[in-house]
Amino acid sequence: MKTAFGSLYPVIGLAMICTFLAGCVTTPSPAPKIAQTVSGRPEVVIQGDLKAVQTAIIGKMRYHNYKVEQQNDNLIRMSRPLQPNESVSASRLAGRNLYDSSLSRRVTTFTIAKPADIAGIVVSSKIVAQGPDYQVYQVEVADTDDIFNEIQSDLYAIKSEVENLGKHTGIPYWPRPLGTNFSMTLQRHPAY
Repeated sequence: MKTAFGSLYPVIGLAMICTFLAGCVTTPSPAPKIAQTVSGRPEVVIQGDLKAVQTAIIGKMRYHNYKVEQQNDNLIRMSRPLQPNESVSASRLAGRNLYDSSLSRRVTTFTIAKPADIAGIVVSSKIVAQGPDYQVYQVEVADTDDIFNEIQSDLYAIKSEVENLGKHTGIPYWPRPLGTNFSMTLQRHPAY
């Protein structure tokens, strides 16, 4: 097909290639939050003993390479080194690539309200980075959809674990060896 400016086929071909490439580079939208909570942060209510709740939280978070920084009846604060995808956030937070990566970490805090046999747990999670000026910078990440969903899923697993801890049919259950999982998840003894 001829036009006043030459052949139209190269223009159509170029338009089709641009449209195809534009479709390939679009990023998928993040998954929506799996729960709408009162605080806007991951939270759950667990019926069970305080020690069982704390042990389950610590076990689940140790599985994710967290270490306990502070613990009392109302609070568990844990941290772990940043993963590669989180280091980008830390460098933006602290300023370019000049932050001290050895001091940067992700800090997750479980706040526990414990009236009677019910534990209400609200979680906050922050990326903490130290800049070149020795200033400590932090940003809350628990309200982003992907991290919210990750933490909320862990809370649901902890809730299920604690609430079903003593409910079995009399067949002996034994804790898993430390090498397989640090949580309180119970498994059937091999002899049964």
